[in-house]
Amino acid sequence: MSLRSGAGPSRHEELGTTPVGRGIGCGDDCAATVASRRRGRHDRLVNRTDHGEGLVRRRVSCDGLDNRTAAVEGGVGTIARTGSEIVDPVRNPKLADAIAEHIEQLILEGTLRPGERLASERELSEKLQVSRPSLREALDKLEARKLLRTTRGGTYVAHFMAPLTEPLAALMQSNDQVVVDYFEYRKLVEGAAARLAAERATDLDRQEIAACLERMREAHRLDDPSAEAQVDADLHMLIYEASHNLVVLHVMRAFSEMLRGDVFYNRHRLYVTPGVRDILLAQHEAVAEAVLAGDGDRAEAAAGEHIRFTAETLTRLRDDEKRLGRALRRFGRKDIVAG
Repeated sequence: MSLRSGAGPSRHEELGTTPVGRGIGCGDDCAATVASRRRGRHDRLVNRTDHGEGLVRRRVSCDGLDNRTAAVEGGVGTIARTGSEIVDPVRNPKLADAIAEHIEQLILEGTLRPGERLASERELSEKLQVSRPSLREALDKLEARKLLRTTRGGTYVAHFMAPLTEPLAALMQSNDQVVVDYFEYRKLVEGAAARLAAERATDLDRQEIAACLERMREAHRLDDPSAEAQVDADLHMLIYEASHNLVVLHVMRAFSEMLRGDVFYNRHRLYVTPGVRDILLAQHEAVAEAVLAGDGDRAEAAAGEHIRFTAETLTRLRDDEKRLGRALRRFGRKDIVAG
């Protein structure tokens, strides 16, 4: 894996990424590339990328072409005829910019996730075959953009959605109506995400979803509510990833982090409520199986029904808690009332 300079394929061809402006709605090939990188994210932190200097040469038929402007790789560039070669002048950014761009792309597509620690600078520089000063400059650029943060323990992917979610969490915790609004929002997004996943999921996405569903069934069989609640969150994230909509992925991941902090509700609480676990398993199976079958209508409907049931169940649990609280306060009133 090298980021060293040298003539070769275009930067984006080698990175396996898509130039800015072509990332959203890039089709099945792009989705498959992203899914493959996500699956192999623990085997290698970043993919191979060679950064060509000066000229990128591609052998193509160039009859009748002299120096003129032509569409090249989805953009417009000046091409010059040289025998049977077309020489395409390209801007040659610094190596640090190439490294930063690549890591930024991995963060954007969800391959590198908020809170994860990167490999050490020594390991990264060896894997990328770049100098540590160039790597350090790239990491500094990303830290300045609030995409990475460095501590004594290492360099981490930043929770870059935190400026949005943290103030929102504080507002939400003080307003019961927010839970209702949250599930109204979830019903819209979950249904759309499930439909997109059914339509766009790659084979790798489907393998991950199927494996997660089996883990959920196993946790259910073992009567392990904590494990089942965790796999519940994992399954939802896999469906967001399989939607291949980056806005859905990052916004819903941020909400997922808020859920872990019990801002809206405690997922574990659902799984210890009698009679609820069996229904949740059946609903998750319905969503996952519809996605795996590529049935967008069924996936959207199943996701909507799941969110409706979850919202109604949590509302009932919250109302039960309020009634119990009132009863306990009445029972204990003698402690605060003069005899």
